[in-house]
Order: sequence, then structure tokens, then C-alpha cells
Amino acid sequence: RNPERLHGLILISSKAHDYTDEERADIEAHLEQLMRDGEVTEEFAAWERDLVMGETTQRERPELVRYWMDRWKTRPAGSVAGEFRSWMHKPDMTPRLGEIELPTLVIHGTQDAVVPLEAGRAMAAALPDARFVAIERAGHTTTVEQPEAVNAAIRRFLDGLELR
Repeated sequence: RNPERLHGLILISSKAHDYTDEERADIEAHLEQLMRDGEVTEEFAAWERDLVMGETTQRERPELVRYWMDRWKTRPAGSVAGEFRSWMHKPDMTPRLGEIELPTLVIHGTQDAVVPLEAGRAMAAALPDARFVAIERAGHTTTVEQPEAVNAAIRRFLDGLELR
């Protein structure tokens, strides 16, 4: 809405298209169970883990996975449900991508189970001035799983921006 206030845009593990009815139904079923339980259970945290953490991280960094699962379990159930619902009911922004003329960096994990890698590539291709960076060995939580690679990509992007 206010491109004059920005020098560039960084989108990490993002998607422009909306969720399908099937995806919404699957998420909603998990959220209904979450609300019945009244807390983030180990089962819900495991479902969330499998959505957001890449296979490599789950296999090679169990201490990081456990840390995040334990953190997720401290969040209020209503807050978690609200967060998920805010994502799954967002509008399809695909038709508007061509309007974004800012330099844009799109970062995406190669093992993202929430937003497939090709969705990230497609979003970047639809943006007039975008650079796409795939982060190897990372799922949806690229900044947690591969912070050095993400930071390096961001630094390169910021170094190349012309400030207006």
C-alpha cells in the first residue's frame, strides 16, 4: 500500500496464493482438537513440527526440534488457533504480485512442507524485481533451521539495495 516507505521487501517462507478447502479442513480439524484439549499437547506439537521443520533438521538436530516443541507447548491454545486461522483465511494475493515493483528477496526452504518450494519460486517469478534464494536442508522455519544461510542471503540483498 505504501511502497514509497520501503526500499525493498524480504519474504521468507511465504506464499501469495490462498489455502485450498482441503488444506483449511485439515488445519481446522487439528485446531478443533487443540481447543478441546485446551493446551498445546505433545501430539499437536509433533504435528506442528512435521509441518514446519525440515526432514534434515528433524533427523540431525533433535535438540533444536525438542527446544521448539517445548516452546510451542507453552503457548495458549486460543493464541495458536488464532495464528493458524489468520494464515488460512488470508486472501489470494497472486493477482497483485505484479503491482509490487520494489526489489524483493524471496527466501524459501527446500524441505518446506507448508509452502512447497515451487510455490515460492512461482511467487518470485510473478514479482517484477525479485531474487529467489532456496535454503538447503531447511523446512518452513528457515530462519531457525539455517540462520547463517538466511542471514547471508539477506545481507547480500541489503548490500545491493539502492536507498532512495
